Amino acid sequence: MTQPSEQFDVTTHFDESLAAKYDRRIRLFCPSYDALHQMIVPWLQGLPEGSTFLSAGAGTGAEIVTLGKWFPSWHFVAVDVSADMLSACRHKATEAKMGRRSSLF
Repeated sequence: MTQPSEQFDVTTHFDESLAAKYDRRIRLFCPSYDALHQMIVPWLQGLPEGSTFLSAGAGTGAEIVTLGKWFPSWHFVAVDVSADMLSACRHKATEAKMGRRSSLF
């Protein structure tokens, strides 16, 4: 088996260009993308008001925005290695009026 000549660098792969297209493209590759975020809601409903949810690999923020609608008292922590994906996440969280209850790293 041969080794790839170049290492995959996630921090540069998910740049501004890809971040802008990500929401549309992920749904082509994973048609159930939105359903996946909805499927975890029943598992989370028993958690206390004011809980904190960590989204590791938050991408453009679809997960936290979806869950933010279901859990308006929660705080969301979004972490992603790509600054450009986090920028898209921040924009999406702001549009959803979640700026004060979300922290992005």
